[in-house]
Amino acid sequence: MNPTILTSFAILLLISTTSAQFKWSANPNNAGGLNLGGSYTKQIGQPNHHASGTVFGSGNLNPGNNIRLTDKNYGAGINYHNNGHGLSYQHSQNKHSSTDAARGTVNLFDNGSSKVNANVWGERTRLHKRQINRVDQYGGNVEWQHRNGHSASLGTNNIPQFNKQTIDANANVNLWKHKDARLDAYGSASHNIGQHQRGRTDWNTGIKFEKRF
Repeated sequence: MNPTILTSFAILLLISTTSAQFKWSANPNNAGGLNLGGSYTKQIGQPNHHASGTVFGSGNLNPGNNIRLTDKNYGAGINYHNNGHGLSYQHSQNKHSSTDAARGTVNLFDNGSSKVNANVWGERTRLHKRQINRVDQYGGNVEWQHRNGHSASLGTNNIPQFNKQTIDANANVNLWKHKDARLDAYGSASHNIGQHQRGRTDWNTGIKFEKRF
């Protein structure tokens, strides 16, 4: 999709008289300055059947004699959701590259406590002034989610420019939850079946604590 068409459609959604959500963040950067980020989203429709548009941006604010914003990243996206099925498209860019990403979701099962979704995605990144001027990535998975916070997925991911193809498995188990705090155990495995690092398996496990303020 042409980024100009995407941006125009997102702006039409944003100026419509519908519910809106604004998010922003500010975090210190270890290398100096302050990382700033923000997004503005508007939605039309009902909770189970709606469309939304989002614009976003981020950068690093450098103090000094000439205060300026560097490492800028910005873009826009659109999303459509209908009773568990969905489509989304996003365009983003910075001084090094521009990326177009699309995703589709089909709900296969939902009984109120558990649901199973099939997801597919594709992404193209155009690199500025690099030997490799384009990197493509695409894949899909089947994902199970439980309302108590448990989840598992199995899928594949491909990066043809690097001859890389993986089979990926992920799982998350909620161990404890209380109001705005939760404790989870997670694990993942990624097995390479492409020419790049064929036969290698990367593992990742851990425990994470999350608290919302």
